[in-house]
Amino acid sequence: MLINSCGPFTHGYYSWNGIQISHEGPLIGRAQMLAAKAKQVLDDHQSTNLSSKSSLRVLDVGSFDGWILNQLHSYGYTELVGLEPRLQNIERGIKLREILQIEDTAHHYQGTLQNPGEFQVESPFDVVLCFGVIHHINDISGFIRDLHESLKPGGTLLLECLTLDDELTNETIASALEPKDVIYENRNKEVSIIGVKLESAYYPGSADFSGTVQIPSRRALVWFLEFNGFIVQTIESGWEAKNHLEILSQTHRKEARSTLITASSKDLQLTSIHSIEYEEMAVLQCLSLEVIRKLETIINETTPAYSEEFRDQLVTISSQLSKNSSTIVMSMIHAPFTKLTFEQGKTAAMLGDTESACLRFKSIVMNINDDWRSTYRSFYLLRLMEDSGEDKYGELAQRCNPQFPIEVLNGSFSWAR
Repeated sequence: MLINSCGPFTHGYYSWNGIQISHEGPLIGRAQMLAAKAKQVLDDHQSTNLSSKSSLRVLDVGSFDGWILNQLHSYGYTELVGLEPRLQNIERGIKLREILQIEDTAHHYQGTLQNPGEFQVESPFDVVLCFGVIHHINDISGFIRDLHESLKPGGTLLLECLTLDDELTNETIASALEPKDVIYENRNKEVSIIGVKLESAYYPGSADFSGTVQIPSRRALVWFLEFNGFIVQTIESGWEAKNHLEILSQTHRKEARSTLITASSKDLQLTSIHSIEYEEMAVLQCLSLEVIRKLETIINETTPAYSEEFRDQLVTISSQLSKNSSTIVMSMIHAPFTKLTFEQGKTAAMLGDTESACLRFKSIVMNINDDWRSTYRSFYLLRLMEDSGEDKYGELAQRCNPQFPIEVLNGSFSWAR
């Protein structure tokens, strides 16, 4: 009776008088696989960093009853800490090991990374484990940032969670999400999805509190890691992909898929300056005179400017151009008159007509206009062209767009004189 009162044994198994105690059901084999993978990661980290097993500090986030940590202790690792939001899960694990006379050498704390309670991180950990947690929380990005903060630079994260199939992302979803931000200038225009469902806090292995939880696709999970301080090293399918699909197909978990990822901690960088430089240098290139003439014709003659006919004409022109030139042309679907003036100014400057170029750029910045990007780019070009304008226009450019990489782009242009 005492043993049964310590269940559920969903995330591990125990032995008593030759009987295996487990409630894994269709998850059979998952706990063993995770323990074996954790041992492999710890062994690799210990070998690479020439550290001893007794000095390697390990944190298990969402440790449930501590089964994984005690398995790792049997492999020789001793600096083991478990962080589990439910006190009942910690207490049932401690009680069960007491009944079975299993030494419990891990340190168990009730709490979460956001609300750690008595758990205090004196120094970051070498390895962080996180199994079956992410699909029970709402803020995936924030949670992964917290994981990053708990790791040493170069530390290792081993993460497992349920994931949606990437193939669920289709062209309709991709079109609706509009992958057109500057970050896509030098990468594929991929998008991904996250599923949201309701979940109560009733069961021991569910959400901390009743509400919404999120299940990411595998691609989305990788992006969350990459943009929150991690370098993804390995990506594997979970236990079900190897030998349990037939079992799962007979249960309510027939669509279950999981992903197992190892990643290393790096400096946290949330923006890619390289993408910003790429776009600005591309946009500041000049279109040919022939293209400028075509644009002058359709922009002056097409009414209204945002019509389907206007867009079709832009598509026709851009289809024969390089990627950079095509991007410039297609951007004219918004604020075409202002953007045409900007292109005319660039062309005049390249042809050596500095006076005409400055007049066009000033017509943009000295009147309230409909295109912010043309404004800060005009400030930047005026700074380059007017001998006395460097301080004034540079300051205005930075105020208009503080992220504009003025220093990086210096020297990128040589105007005809």
